[in-house]
Amino acid sequence: MSRCLKQTGELEGRYKVSQDGLTWDEGANTMTESEGDFTFLLDSLGLREKQQFPLSQNKRYIARNGTPVLIPSNPIDLIKSNFLSTGANLQLLLEPLLWKNKKLTKVSDSHESVSGFFQRHFGKEVVDYLIDPFCCWNLWW
Repeated sequence: MSRCLKQTGELEGRYKVSQDGLTWDEGANTMTESEGDFTFLLDSLGLREKQQFPLSQNKRYIARNGTPVLIPSNPIDLIKSNFLSTGANLQLLLEPLLWKNKKLTKVSDSHESVSGFFQRHFGKEVVDYLIDPFCCWNLWW
Protein backbone atom coordinates (compact mmCIF):
# COMPACT_ATOMS: atom_id res chain seq x y z
CA MET A 1 0.00 0.00 0.00
CA SER A 2 1.56 3.34 -1.01
CA ARG A 3 1.52 6.53 0.97
CA CYS A 4 1.81 10.09 -0.27
CA LEU A 5 3.69 12.76 1.65
CA LYS A 6 2.39 16.24 0.89
CA GLN A 7 3.42 19.62 2.19
CA THR A 8 -0.10 20.75 3.04
CA GLY A 9 -2.18 21.24 6.14
CA GLU A 10 -3.80 17.84 5.72
CA LEU A 11 -2.20 14.46 6.33
CA GLU A 12 -3.22 11.50 4.25
CA GLY A 13 -2.96 8.16 5.92
CA ARG A 14 -4.73 5.03 6.87
CA TYR A 15 -6.11 5.71 10.32
CA LYS A 16 -7.71 8.58 12.12
CA VAL A 17 -8.71 7.89 15.71
CA SER A 18 -10.71 10.65 17.36
CA GLN A 19 -12.66 10.83 20.57
CA ASP A 20 -14.27 13.86 22.16
CA GLY A 21 -12.56 16.16 19.66
CA LEU A 22 -9.06 14.78 20.34
CA THR A 23 -7.25 13.23 17.36
CA TRP A 24 -4.87 10.53 18.55
CA ASP A 25 -3.44 9.57 15.17
CA GLU A 26 -3.86 10.77 11.64
CA GLY A 27 -1.77 9.42 8.83
CA ALA A 28 1.62 7.80 9.03
CA ASN A 29 3.48 9.06 12.05
CA THR A 30 6.60 6.93 12.25
CA MET A 31 9.36 6.35 9.75
CA THR A 32 12.94 5.17 9.85
CA GLU A 33 15.49 7.72 8.76
CA SER A 34 18.14 5.20 7.77
CA GLU A 35 18.52 6.23 4.14
CA GLY A 36 19.93 9.47 2.78
CA ASP A 37 16.96 9.73 0.41
CA PHE A 38 14.59 10.06 3.33
CA THR A 39 16.72 12.79 4.90
CA PHE A 40 16.67 14.62 1.56
CA LEU A 41 12.87 14.20 1.37
CA LEU A 42 12.36 15.68 4.84
CA ASP A 43 14.56 18.64 3.98
CA SER A 44 13.00 19.16 0.53
CA LEU A 45 9.47 19.21 1.93
CA GLY A 46 10.41 21.55 4.77
CA LEU A 47 9.45 18.95 7.37
CA ARG A 48 12.74 18.75 9.29
CA GLU A 49 11.57 21.13 12.03
CA LYS A 50 8.49 18.96 12.62
CA GLN A 51 10.52 15.78 13.10
CA GLN A 52 9.98 14.11 16.48
CA PHE A 53 11.91 11.28 18.06
CA PRO A 54 10.52 8.34 20.06
CA LEU A 55 10.91 8.00 23.80
CA SER A 56 13.87 5.86 24.76
CA GLN A 57 11.75 3.45 26.82
CA ASN A 58 10.97 1.34 23.71
CA LYS A 59 7.26 0.97 24.43
CA ARG A 60 5.05 0.74 21.37
CA TYR A 61 1.25 0.84 21.24
CA ILE A 62 -1.34 0.06 18.62
CA ALA A 63 -5.01 1.01 18.52
CA ARG A 64 -7.18 -2.02 19.17
CA ASN A 65 -10.92 -1.39 19.24
CA GLY A 66 -10.17 2.31 19.67
CA THR A 67 -7.93 1.82 22.71
CA PRO A 68 -4.12 2.06 22.88
CA VAL A 69 -2.67 -1.39 23.68
CA LEU A 70 0.98 -2.01 24.61
CA ILE A 71 2.74 -4.35 22.17
CA PRO A 72 4.72 -7.03 24.06
CA SER A 73 8.43 -6.30 23.71
CA ASN A 74 9.66 -9.79 22.75
CA PRO A 75 8.28 -13.04 21.30
CA ILE A 76 8.07 -14.85 24.65
CA ASP A 77 6.12 -11.99 26.24
CA LEU A 78 3.87 -11.96 23.17
CA ILE A 79 3.00 -15.66 23.50
CA LYS A 80 2.50 -15.38 27.29
CA SER A 81 0.26 -12.32 26.98
CA ASN A 82 -3.35 -12.06 25.84
CA PHE A 83 -2.35 -9.60 23.09
CA LEU A 84 -3.32 -12.21 20.47
CA SER A 85 -5.99 -14.88 20.72
CA THR A 86 -5.06 -18.44 21.69
CA GLY A 87 -5.58 -19.50 18.08
CA ALA A 88 -3.23 -16.83 16.74
CA ASN A 89 -0.58 -17.73 19.34
CA LEU A 90 -0.84 -21.39 18.36
CA GLN A 91 -0.49 -20.49 14.69
CA LEU A 92 2.66 -18.48 15.52
CA LEU A 93 4.15 -21.38 17.48
CA LEU A 94 3.22 -24.09 14.98
CA GLU A 95 4.09 -22.30 11.74
CA PRO A 96 7.70 -23.57 11.66
CA LEU A 97 6.37 -27.13 12.00
CA LEU A 98 3.76 -26.68 9.27
CA TRP A 99 6.06 -25.45 6.51
CA LYS A 100 5.59 -28.73 4.58
CA ASN A 101 1.86 -28.05 4.33
CA LYS A 102 1.02 -27.57 0.62
CA LYS A 103 -0.80 -24.33 1.31
CA LEU A 104 2.21 -22.82 3.09
CA THR A 105 4.92 -24.03 0.70
CA LYS A 106 3.07 -22.86 -2.39
CA VAL A 107 5.33 -20.47 -4.27
CA SER A 108 3.98 -17.03 -3.67
CA ASP A 109 3.02 -14.58 -6.36
CA SER A 110 6.01 -12.42 -7.25
CA HIS A 111 3.85 -9.39 -6.44
CA GLU A 112 2.68 -10.69 -3.06
CA SER A 113 2.35 -7.95 -0.46
CA VAL A 114 3.98 -8.07 2.95
CA SER A 115 0.48 -8.44 4.37
CA GLY A 116 -0.29 -11.34 2.02
CA PHE A 117 2.90 -13.19 2.94
CA PHE A 118 2.32 -12.90 6.69
CA GLN A 119 -1.37 -13.73 6.41
CA ARG A 120 -0.52 -16.87 4.44
CA HIS A 121 1.93 -17.96 7.15
CA PHE A 122 0.50 -16.59 10.40
CA GLY A 123 -3.11 -15.53 9.82
CA LYS A 124 -5.15 -12.34 9.63
CA GLU A 125 -4.98 -11.46 13.33
CA VAL A 126 -1.16 -11.33 13.27
CA VAL A 127 -1.33 -9.13 10.17
CA ASP A 128 -3.93 -6.80 11.69
CA TYR A 129 -2.21 -6.29 15.05
CA LEU A 130 1.53 -6.89 14.47
CA ILE A 131 2.48 -6.50 10.81
CA ASP A 132 0.13 -3.81 9.53
CA PRO A 133 0.91 -1.25 12.26
CA PHE A 134 4.64 -1.56 11.57
CA CYS A 135 4.43 -1.64 7.79
CA CYS A 136 1.99 1.25 7.66
CA TRP A 137 3.79 3.21 10.39
CA ASN A 138 0.67 3.73 12.47
CA LEU A 139 2.09 3.41 15.97
CA TRP A 140 2.04 5.54 19.07
CA TRP A 141 5.50 6.11 20.53
